[in-house]
Amino acid sequence: MEDRYSVLIELTDQKAADGFYCTFNGKNFSPAEAEVCHILYLHEVDYTESADVASTPPSGFTELPSCPVCLERLDPDTSGILSTQCDHSFHCSCGTKWTY
Repeated sequence: MEDRYSVLIELTDQKAADGFYCTFNGKNFSPAEAEVCHILYLHEVDYTESADVASTPPSGFTELPSCPVCLERLDPDTSGILSTQCDHSFHCSCGTKWTY
């Protein structure tokens, strides 16, 4: 899986936000890439001090395992996961590079 980014942009008014949405939502980032831009509207953003975030994970929090090839998190919601018979798991793209 390629890198993904999130960007927070504050626009001057609703008209500017609507124009930005119409111009970029669903469009390819570049002709060479299959990924498309997804625009979301936000009403407000709450900031958390980094010390508060790092102190303790929320209850019920489970850390996702990492792919042993690329060391990125194995998130089944955003990437395919390949599991071997010996119960090792890889991103599909990493597993196929590693095994072939």
